[in-house]
Amino acid sequence: MSPMAAARACGFGAAVVLPKHFKPNPATYIGSGTLETLQQRMQRTGATALVFDLPLTAIQVRNMEDFLKTPVLDRQAVILGIFKHHARSKLA
Repeated sequence: MSPMAAARACGFGAAVVLPKHFKPNPATYIGSGTLETLQQRMQRTGATALVFDLPLTAIQVRNMEDFLKTPVLDRQAVILGIFKHHARSKLA
């Protein structure tokens, strides 16, 4: 399943998906200039999430969510979101 399809399976109508070729920044994984560009692109496209097809640290997710004011999901969060979205038990 592609990251875009996985994001939609989690209930997000539109998402910006980044490839794996960025040089990691310890604080945000991507640089501040790229974050600003993504913020503009997300506003223009109406994206409701930023999806990474790789693992992120909790600090990176928090820092990007604070800057973008939108959910940031890594591969693990997308997989968990799919399970949560499709859960059919009393506990879910």
